[in-house]
Amino acid sequence: MNSIAGKQMHRCLPEHKPVVLDILNTEQQAIFDEVLANVRTSSPLLMFIDGKAGRGKTFLVNSLCDYLRAHNQIVLATATAAYAAQLYPGGRTTHSTFKVPVNEKSEMLDSPIQRNSPRAELLKAATLIIWDEAPMANKAVLSCVDDTLRRVMGNNIPFGGKILLLLGDFRQTCPVVRKGTRRQTVDASIRSCGLWDLFTVRRLTIPIRNAEDPAFAAFVDAIGDGAGPEIDLAALSLCSSTNDVIDFVYPGTTIFDPIAAVRQSILAVTNEQTDHYNSVILDRLPGPPRTYLAADSLKEANDAGMIPPEPVLDYIAHSSTPPEGTTSTTNVTFPEILL
Repeated sequence: MNSIAGKQMHRCLPEHKPVVLDILNTEQQAIFDEVLANVRTSSPLLMFIDGKAGRGKTFLVNSLCDYLRAHNQIVLATATAAYAAQLYPGGRTTHSTFKVPVNEKSEMLDSPIQRNSPRAELLKAATLIIWDEAPMANKAVLSCVDDTLRRVMGNNIPFGGKILLLLGDFRQTCPVVRKGTRRQTVDASIRSCGLWDLFTVRRLTIPIRNAEDPAFAAFVDAIGDGAGPEIDLAALSLCSSTNDVIDFVYPGTTIFDPIAAVRQSILAVTNEQTDHYNSVILDRLPGPPRTYLAADSLKEANDAGMIPPEPVLDYIAHSSTPPEGTTSTTNVTFPEILL
């Protein structure tokens, strides 16, 4: 067994938490049993679990992962977004797992995974493949995963005849089409892909997260469905400039007091806005400036076909780290984190 599959098999060893199945509700249990039945018979299965927020999708999938891994089965947990992949032990992005090229304008994506490569052996050995936040992905990614699994498995069965479990909520983030129209965004959805009709849709409808407050659960659902009540706000405090916002959130000398400053925060819609506010605030702090530079590199640089252009690497920014070239001061109110 190759090293990649070996690492995944190591995660399958029953060393971690025990599998608790008696707390699954009826909907979760039905899906669990259906997936497990196909695992036991090695039958192909394409399923999409549809559920609003708080319906227990992640708990159900983690239960499947724990159960199968406790029985020495390899489960590949992936997600369109990295933050969702972190919800699963050993989770990775779908792009990383299947080496989907980073090319947002291409309608035809081709993974460089070869049939006899270590990554191909891992995909072959996987009993179950999970893909969370699938509605966020462009349909080209779904087609690429299909082509890759057919090539790896050496057949022409959709998705190579694997057990593939997609989950998500189409009410949430849709595929991002830069400067795209509504029609273009809908066309980019996996529901517009010819492969979508091959999936069996199972729904989770029982609220779990807000089970003790059904009125609030119904209120949140109504907002997600676009049917929420309209609320009139009589008066709002408006700030016309960046400095006005900073002065409002950090009045007086608050910005220079570490204990007081951490009690306030500015909520921004985009990372770009966050970087702008941080830059202006840093300019206000006393002390000599210090500039920190960064270098971009790939963890798996041995796959030439997966190396994105340098501008793509430079464009990528993580929300939890400052941008390259960040200038700070030696003032104690500015925290410096060594990663």
